[in-house]
Amino acid sequence: MAKKLGLPLLLDPDRKPTVDAVRARLGGRGSTERGAGDLVIVDAGGGFEHTGIVLFARGDEVAVWTSEGVVRRATPAAVRRSAEPTPEGFAKVAADAAVFANLAEGQRVRYRHDTGTSEGTLVEKCKFGALIEQDDHTLVGVSFRRLWPADTN
Repeated sequence: MAKKLGLPLLLDPDRKPTVDAVRARLGGRGSTERGAGDLVIVDAGGGFEHTGIVLFARGDEVAVWTSEGVVRRATPAAVRRSAEPTPEGFAKVAADAAVFANLAEGQRVRYRHDTGTSEGTLVEKCKFGALIEQDDHTLVGVSFRRLWPADTN
């Protein structure tokens, strides 16, 4: 069976979140094993299935993005790879998940925010995003959908 989780993750705009709160909102510390970006089918029990994209897989846990704002946690036994082509609505999520899976702690990254893009250092990977140290040494939490490697030219 799969457990439904809600995304995007919003914190109270009137209070500055703690690093622990941001880490928790991004799914907790974790780096995925292979499979991120794969199109899969999740057995949700009771004859229900969900198609989605693997965001995180490690040990006995697989997190699958099934629609905008919905992530389902499942066991590897409840998840099977789909033989179908990736639907158009899932293609960008699949690409973002695959790029994020290949990022490493300590790597320079670029990230998108409400007013544009910035660059920083990835200091901690979480299941659904990362903690980024900006050049002014402040930390920000960034979704996997908004991160990519910095240019190395």
